[in-house]
Amino acid sequence: MQCEICKALANPLRMAIVNRLDDREIAAADLIADLGISKANLSKHMALLIHGGNRGIPARRNGRYSIA
Repeated sequence: MQCEICKALANPLRMAIVNRLDDREIAAADLIADLGISKANLSKHMALLIHGGNRGIPARRNGRYSIA
């Protein structure tokens, strides 16, 4: 499990996402704008964070993310 978490956080972009989610809930559109990435790219990285051993980042149906 620790290996999966380390792999999920090894990417600088995923670390930037986690840092932005550190203290608040944020909309996917805001993450896209802040990071200058596409919706597809954010979706890919969020899937790796959510399913890559870091279950503390739930996605909501309204397109918002937070760290639980």
